Amino acid sequence: MRHILALIICCSSLGFLAHADWDAPAGYDPALEDFYLDLAGTSIRSMASRDVGDAAKKYSGKVKDCGRGLAALRVLVSRAGLTVEGGGAHFSDGSSKTMSFGRTFSAGYVSPWIDAAAFGFGSRCVTSVFVIAHSAVAGQRSHVEVQGRFATLR
Repeated sequence: MRHILALIICCSSLGFLAHADWDAPAGYDPALEDFYLDLAGTSIRSMASRDVGDAAKKYSGKVKDCGRGLAALRVLVSRAGLTVEGGGAHFSDGSSKTMSFGRTFSAGYVSPWIDAAAFGFGSRCVTSVFVIAHSAVAGQRSHVEVQGRFATLR
């Protein structure tokens, strides 16, 4: 049973559960995706939630317990479009991992889950996660939320 749940967590952290070619069970409601993922042995937590202005800036959130069990991250955008220049994590040993990219997202965008291993999580103690971003609409404030999916299996 643990192996099956671990496989579900692994596959869902790669975004397979959200793809259209996935055979959803009868009665599956995509609006309740987080609830279904909770049933698969994970919990979803907000790790950072910030209003974003016109100037590019680093927006971060602290991580409790070294990020133990953090399987994946995703970004949610609201109010106005958001331009993301990168993101990453800081670790307790003073090091950090930054992923640079330039992409603009419209209001209402929800990213696919990004495997936490891409940020170097795992054996290192994560102290915070961050996104480098600015509002894509001059004069309007956007809102960005970084969510983490945490494994609850022991």
